[in-house]
Amino acid sequence: MLAVAQLAQQKQVPFTYFTKPVPAQLMDRTKDIQTNFSLAKALGMQHVTLSENQYDVLADTHDFSPVAPPNATTWLGVPQGVAVPEAELGIRRLAHELNEYAETYANGRALYGCWSQESAWPSVRCGVR
Repeated sequence: MLAVAQLAQQKQVPFTYFTKPVPAQLMDRTKDIQTNFSLAKALGMQHVTLSENQYDVLADTHDFSPVAPPNATTWLGVPQGVAVPEAELGIRRLAHELNEYAETYANGRALYGCWSQESAWPSVRCGVR
């Protein structure tokens, strides 16, 4: 969210972040701390709370039409965690960059990816090659 907010600010485009209802006690506990959420809002991110059901439908279908601005000529909806097949190449590249960094700066320790049977997405765990 913070990286997208930074990119949106740099490109001078609006960024709206949709969430399930955030518990009031969580918002209260973090009100005096700098969090990714507060930093993203400071960069101009708009936050919209959806009902549990609205959020679940959006997450399951990736159909952003119910939340898309009605007069927008162009609009892009990005699922949480960028969980779309098009992101796989970027995730692989990031894993490679993390491994290179770890090998260079972490005494030969490297991160390695593993593929879950349930998902096509890699999970990265710390290990030694």
